[in-house]
Amino acid sequence: MTDDIGYISYHGKSSADFGFGIQIDSKRVHSAPNLTFNAIPSSSIENIFDNAHSRSPLDMSFSCTIDRPTRFDDMDDLEDAIMDWLDGADFAPLKLSWKPAYIYMAVVSTAPDFTRTQDYINFNETATITFHMQPFKYRTDGYYWQSLPNNGQIVNPERFNAYPDWHFKGSGDFLLTVNGMPYQFNNISGDCYLDGRSADCFQDQVTTLNDNVVLTNNDAPIFPTGLNTIKFEPQDGATLEFIEWKPNWRRIL
Repeated sequence: MTDDIGYISYHGKSSADFGFGIQIDSKRVHSAPNLTFNAIPSSSIENIFDNAHSRSPLDMSFSCTIDRPTRFDDMDDLEDAIMDWLDGADFAPLKLSWKPAYIYMAVVSTAPDFTRTQDYINFNETATITFHMQPFKYRTDGYYWQSLPNNGQIVNPERFNAYPDWHFKGSGDFLLTVNGMPYQFNNISGDCYLDGRSADCFQDQVTTLNDNVVLTNNDAPIFPTGLNTIKFEPQDGATLEFIEWKPNWRRIL
């Protein structure tokens, strides 16, 4: 354990907002592949099955030192605010101040363990927060909406496939071509989103556009490591207001 103190950002707020810093531990946790080993009769060799290249999620714990901000009347009010901040039933982006290049997807798996400092019981305490983490972390420079590359070329800098999200606004028919593979959008009027993981196409949370899209292999574009090409073209009579994408470059923990 070092003496360095860092901060986490989660659900749109920083741990600094609640008066606590994170003790930066040099020990890291890593995600292992999901492998199944089956013995071969009369042999010392085993068959290994990689279970569709899946990885194991993991838990990561952070030790915290908390000094009560003056806007909270007492430690009970502060703990209530911390619980409200951390509460959630789905994975959400987690940012670590000492690892700004990546964003983690996490959910609090157990309630924080608070321990008040005896000599400063109304002002100071320690806590342990444990997050359940997805096995991949995402590059910060690929985790926000951005314009398509002007030259139509983009490099996936990580060694795992990326599943970008897409968003454009326009009217008419449009053709997205990725690495020579076509993805057709028909009769679009307004916003159009394509989710890279689920391949769902929609206008908003209630309006599906799955019947308006023709996807190669019935899947959204996949970007392997290395050089990839992108072209987005309005078809005859179509008008395009803008197009943006989120690359979602990722690597294992």
